[in-house]
Amino acid sequence: MTTEHHGRLQDRVALITGGASGIGQATAVRFAEEGAHVVIADLPAQSAGAEETIARAQALGRNAQFVAIDVTEEAQVEEMADAAVASFGRIDVLVAAAGISHDARGALRPSLLELPTEAWQRLLDVNLTGVMLCNRAVAKRMISGEVRGSIINLASVAARRTHPGMTTYSVTKIGVWMLTRGLALELAPYGIRVNAIGPGLIASPMTYGYFGGEEGVADMGQRAPLQRSGQPIDVANTALFLASDESSFYREP
Repeated sequence: MTTEHHGRLQDRVALITGGASGIGQATAVRFAEEGAHVVIADLPAQSAGAEETIARAQALGRNAQFVAIDVTEEAQVEEMADAAVASFGRIDVLVAAAGISHDARGALRPSLLELPTEAWQRLLDVNLTGVMLCNRAVAKRMISGEVRGSIINLASVAARRTHPGMTTYSVTKIGVWMLTRGLALELAPYGIRVNAIGPGLIASPMTYGYFGGEEGVADMGQRAPLQRSGQPIDVANTALFLASDESSFYREP
């Protein structure tokens, strides 16, 4: 006798920003493996990566779609949330993984004394305001749909410690940490869980850009106790736990 397998996120709807690459992509595929339908939100320039993510989710038998978005634009964020609800009826999980580590126009890891103000502002807009906008838009729709959902934000170990050239990034990530703590309190009465993940060094396109390529990330990884950098799947598995009923504190009867 065989028993049909039901994944830990069976038929739930997950909206993942930054889902075209790195941690976002790994999380979307991992969620699809566990039965979730996924909405991938990323910049229009990342459409190729987003389509790859969608193809991998669809190969697992899940529904998936891409929404082109800049998370710093409030109107686009609201349209993204509306599109997810229009397609799937609700949003059960948000993973706010969209983020940047440095401004591509400036020198790699510039001192704050040398960083153009517009570069400082860009990191704040993407990494902090963008997370807030996505959290708020999805939370409103969870509340109106009476969904006891899960919101998962990507913070960083950089919220706890920093290094020269990382000041702005660390400021944005400690902001995400406190945003998460505050929203967890505000949304608890609605049964909505809000958590943050604070990864260390993860091998991804973002860290490749920050540390000068794959070799630079590998060199940095040698400083870790296991003498390697983390992989996106390591974070995806953590997000899966937070998205699932296993982290819910209570269970519905």
